[in-house]
Amino acid sequence: MSASLLETFLLGAPTGAGRPQCHLIVDTRPLRVDLRELRDAVKRSEAGDLVAYAVPFEGSLPARLLTVATLAIRLRRAMRAIARHGATEVATYGIEPRLDAPMFAYQLDSAASCYADRFLRPRGSGAAIRQLIARCFGYDPALGAVVVVGRKS
Repeated sequence: MSASLLETFLLGAPTGAGRPQCHLIVDTRPLRVDLRELRDAVKRSEAGDLVAYAVPFEGSLPARLLTVATLAIRLRRAMRAIARHGATEVATYGIEPRLDAPMFAYQLDSAASCYADRFLRPRGSGAAIRQLIARCFGYDPALGAVVVVGRKS
């Protein structure tokens, strides 16, 4: 996904030269988390810039389950890295249907998340299994991606 598309979701339409930048880090490895690139992006960014750490849910069902099972730890580590290097955590977003072709984004654990789960996201035949997995691990494996966004202070 291009950073400009994520910028549009997070910052709104372009407003000019003084507009904050969005630095996007995409981590596709479920077992080997390397946050050096994220830390460097936070250090490089200027006050007001956004740093986004994205974890796409791609591949087969076992790959998605592995991503969901390790996601809470990965996001906690990313939030800590963002905070330690001068940014504050803004929010965690769910992206649908895929990170590289999003239709909508919503803040997780909010009223928008409840609305999206109820009215916007497809239910499919495995809704009960997805709910069980979401209760166990905190995230629905049918999400397109989860993005943690921090703003440099």
